[in-house]
Amino acid sequence: MVFAKTKLLQEWIFNEFCCQIESVYKHFDNKQIRIDGHLHIHTLPPLKGVIEKLLNKYSVCYIRTPYEIGYRYSPFSIENMKGNLRRQLLGWWANDMKTLAQQYHLETADFFLGATASCRLTLDDIDRSLAMISRQAGGKDATIEIMIHPVVKGFSEGSFYKDSLYRSAHITQERLDELDLLLSDELIQIMKNHNAVFGDVSN
Repeated sequence: MVFAKTKLLQEWIFNEFCCQIESVYKHFDNKQIRIDGHLHIHTLPPLKGVIEKLLNKYSVCYIRTPYEIGYRYSPFSIENMKGNLRRQLLGWWANDMKTLAQQYHLETADFFLGATASCRLTLDDIDRSLAMISRQAGGKDATIEIMIHPVVKGFSEGSFYKDSLYRSAHITQERLDELDLLLSDELIQIMKNHNAVFGDVSN
């Protein structure tokens, strides 16, 4: 009975992924499909079979594998503990996704950055992480995916329907800070110091 319910739930999740992909792709059929899940749910071990079915059904070019190294040196706090636990779990689950990506010849990042910080990524975080990644990569080129959620310039509550529940979630100080980070000269200098370049992920 439990197995039957699990299989039914996985089928429901697969269909939900399909509906979301097709709903978006019909409007942007010239764009490539990149597999990700909110809060990285696509990396959950019980969903590996679901993701593999998606890879067999759609022409996917990229899958997110959030393998993140420990770059934060914040003082001891509950939030820091939660961030490190999140990093370790995602890193463990990301191994399966990376294996799946290799099996299907998909692109993915070698390193991920942003999950531990949980929308509070700083320039110091980026500086430390790039230095650590450079050492771990041993002089070889590495692809790094940096996850941030900045607001867009000119973004206002008028961008949402009047009864939308997402206004307060998007217009936050953390997202404004991340926008400042993205547009800062300091970020460009940090990238230069580590011989890093921005990649084009517009597709």
